[in-house]
Amino acid sequence: MSETEPIEQEPTQPLTVGYFDCEAACWTSKYRNSRHFKKRLAIVWQWLSRYHPGQVLLDYGCGSGVLLKVLAEAGFHVTGVDISENMLAEASKNLQTVLRKDKVRLVRVNEHFEGDYADRLYDGIVSLGVIEYVADYPALLARFGQLLKPGGFLILSFPNRESWLRRVERWVFQHPALFRLFGLFPHLTGPDSYLKVQRCQFTVAELQNQMAALDFELSRVCYHVAPIVLGGLAGSPSTGMTAIAEFIKRK
Repeated sequence: MSETEPIEQEPTQPLTVGYFDCEAACWTSKYRNSRHFKKRLAIVWQWLSRYHPGQVLLDYGCGSGVLLKVLAEAGFHVTGVDISENMLAEASKNLQTVLRKDKVRLVRVNEHFEGDYADRLYDGIVSLGVIEYVADYPALLARFGQLLKPGGFLILSFPNRESWLRRVERWVFQHPALFRLFGLFPHLTGPDSYLKVQRCQFTVAELQNQMAALDFELSRVCYHVAPIVLGGLAGSPSTGMTAIAEFIKRK
């Protein structure tokens, strides 16, 4: 399967938005309770901590504002955007203390990536768990390139198609009856599985080639997410289910 081939039969944008609207109320608790979400946040924050407070950052697909709050409290000026109204409503509640200090603003975007967030250039962009749900993700990556200052950074997280665990996950999703009887893997076999709205998976090499065409170079990458029994192997590209990559815009 190529990175541009949808892994599900043409899910519509309203289906994706509806999924995240329904997830909004519990999104913050996922970062609090999920070791995978906490690990992703920890890695991204470790990378971001080398940058100077006061920089202007964009969190594209900000969800309920967990990362936005951390960045604003650290002194960054941040814009958070999302396509889900419910996610932005949750973010507004979670960010009350920093919203009053003009450190963060929230903007809703449409399916064409349009919104008031495009009124400025950014020192850095973070987009975690977003591009796999976007049909025209090359257009979104190009948009990021237009909004970044020369030398700016782009941090992406995405499902790593190179991982054999992703292939197992897909097989379970495609054969739900084998597992529902025993109550196994409800996050994959249930009616609200995220794989119903996920469009694409990627390898780092594929994205690196696409980003090079947009005049970005790969700065660093890491892999994480694996079952606890395989936790020691999560850092391998053949095992780690999620990749986090940082790209630097050359000019």
